[in-house]
Amino acid sequence: MLRILRNIISDINYLAFLVLLFMLPYGMQTIKICWIIWIVSWIFELRFLKRPQINLHTLFFFSGLAVWFLWNLLSVSWADNKDISWDTIGRQVNLICLLPLIVWGVNDKYDLRTCMKVIILTALISSFTYLFAHYWVYNSQHAFNKFAPATYHFNFLRMDDMLLEMKHRMHYSNLLCLAGIAIPALYPQLAARRGKTVAIILSCLTLLWFGAVIYWTGSRIGLIILFALAGLAGLLKLKGWKRYVSAVAVILLLLGFFFSMCYWHPRYKDINPQEWLRYNPESINPGNEARLAIWNTIWENRQEYPAYGLGAGNAQPFLQKKYEERNWIDYIQRRFNAHNQFFTTWMELGVIAAILFIALWCYMPFCFSPRTRHLALYTDIILFLSMMVENLLSGLEGIIFTGIVLFLLTLSERQTAEA
Repeated sequence: MLRILRNIISDINYLAFLVLLFMLPYGMQTIKICWIIWIVSWIFELRFLKRPQINLHTLFFFSGLAVWFLWNLLSVSWADNKDISWDTIGRQVNLICLLPLIVWGVNDKYDLRTCMKVIILTALISSFTYLFAHYWVYNSQHAFNKFAPATYHFNFLRMDDMLLEMKHRMHYSNLLCLAGIAIPALYPQLAARRGKTVAIILSCLTLLWFGAVIYWTGSRIGLIILFALAGLAGLLKLKGWKRYVSAVAVILLLLGFFFSMCYWHPRYKDINPQEWLRYNPESINPGNEARLAIWNTIWENRQEYPAYGLGAGNAQPFLQKKYEERNWIDYIQRRFNAHNQFFTTWMELGVIAAILFIALWCYMPFCFSPRTRHLALYTDIILFLSMMVENLLSGLEGIIFTGIVLFLLTLSERQTAEA
């Protein structure tokens, strides 16, 4: 009886994780429910009573994450706004709750290839779903039309902000990049069933589609990540002069797509490319690129951060005061954060913590065995570059995505070791 009950719990645990993966492109409510069921069902499996299943190198990285969390927890004692600090800690707890699953492992029902298939499937389905919904909402008499401006005309090259109420463009592009990583992992199986030619054509078409969808969302960092992944994957297999020529070609292609946005992508085409770097702190609109204005503000006020930081979550109130001092109306209303996880760590925990935090993520791929290192390197590129333009570990959506990526890496580590 006990064995049957345990098998049922194991099935629920694995199913909750697969549903969690499938729901990643959509709203947070279902994701949070699946996340809670996944963690709680693992606890009821009582796997923590067994011997841990993790090597010392991998444990080093996750111990670093635990230290980062404890540092945040300690910083509440000196934070000015402790309510915001506790809200931040409450979100970060979700990442720490994942550590037992990583250390003690999961049941034998988990299969990395199945997880990769689900990620690719949900990326494809969601891309067509969003495209259809985008067309339907703005070209029907449905009540959702109230979201559309009177002058709006449907454009296949832009996912409007109305849809981003469900999913932020950066988080969605990160999922598509993760699906892009999953395709090569499944290529051998596809080639064995359908032949190499069909496998290559399907893989290339899928990757091109993901790239087109990322371009459609207007996520510039998504394009940078996608090309960085494609370029790195190619460079790792080349030697000699071909590697350098390919690297230059990838960089030029990336720059071409990136700057083409400035000229004819609907999200940016009204901005003069020569004005992108404009920064005038005395103006209500300090610059066309909000991140540059925010980062300039952070740097200009660096002497106001204590050596031990402002405290967890207190970077946002500090920036809000600076926006009010400069009368940046749009920034005040939209409550812009630092849009950089490393700057946020510097402001909240101090410069030493920020340096160690950056070093931890740079070292992350080397914490895994050679069999998993390439996958760890690709996922580290997604996470690291995302942290450069967003507070990935400040919001629940970014924390859950990061936790899932790290869990899949440890799952790959175990299953490749057993193979």
